Amino acid sequence: MRRGGGLLAVYAAAALWSTIGVATRLGYTAGCSPLGILVARQALAALATLLGLVAGLYRPSVVFDRRVIGIALTLFTPFYVSYYYAVEALGVGRAAALLYTAPAWILAYQLTLEHWKPGSSKLLATTFTIAGALLLAGEAWGGLVSPGGLVWGLASGAFYAATVYAAARIITGLEPSSVAAGTQAWLLPGALAATVVMPGSVKVTLQCLPAAAYLAIVVSHLSYILFYRGLSKGVEPHRASIAATLELVLSMAWGWLLFSEPFTVLYGAGVVLIAAAQLLAGRG
Repeated sequence: MRRGGGLLAVYAAAALWSTIGVATRLGYTAGCSPLGILVARQALAALATLLGLVAGLYRPSVVFDRRVIGIALTLFTPFYVSYYYAVEALGVGRAAALLYTAPAWILAYQLTLEHWKPGSSKLLATTFTIAGALLLAGEAWGGLVSPGGLVWGLASGAFYAATVYAAARIITGLEPSSVAAGTQAWLLPGALAATVVMPGSVKVTLQCLPAAAYLAIVVSHLSYILFYRGLSKGVEPHRASIAATLELVLSMAWGWLLFSEPFTVLYGAGVVLIAAAQLLAGRG
């Protein structure tokens, strides 16, 4: 029951992550640049952490834990930066598909660092997840893929997987909500550093602040609180990374419902493969 509740928390987090594209589109429409959304989101997320500390919602010892700070600066920051470049080079669909190579990266980390050999169900679940993600990208694969974009896309998957793997390693003994709040707060220095090295201007308008606030509170705080609670309840990293692909399925659904984006046979096949991966991953 404990693990089942943890898996539901991971699925809930993925459902919230699926709204990132909708909120980001609204932010761009309201005048924010991509870097502007990034900085505004993380500034508001850091403010939310500060207010949470003052209100006693988060534990200072966890927020300022060197492991939490380390994950934010060395893993989350390059994850965000590499994904940004992947989107710039490949477009959202292909970048998201490569992001969800994460289950394969987690298996690689477990094999390398723990000498743990996955069973056939996990290998098949990983294969189905990646194939499903590629199909959900659909017609986005019709154009040429730049080598640089491919590297950035795979790097985003590797760093995303590393954030999940590292968080699962430290979550025992730490309060999950405070871990989530801490990582999001310490991402602000990384976001500011990104404005120096990444192309584009930092443009933030008052009209786009509601979208940035939603991304900060719901996507950055609430979703990661749910995700880390799932990890703390025994959902292992590989299982969590496969469950998180619900984000892709729901993202396509939002695009279809809200922006009249087409739902093709390829999308349907991708959904079936990702659903099959969930069942296989649950078999151990």
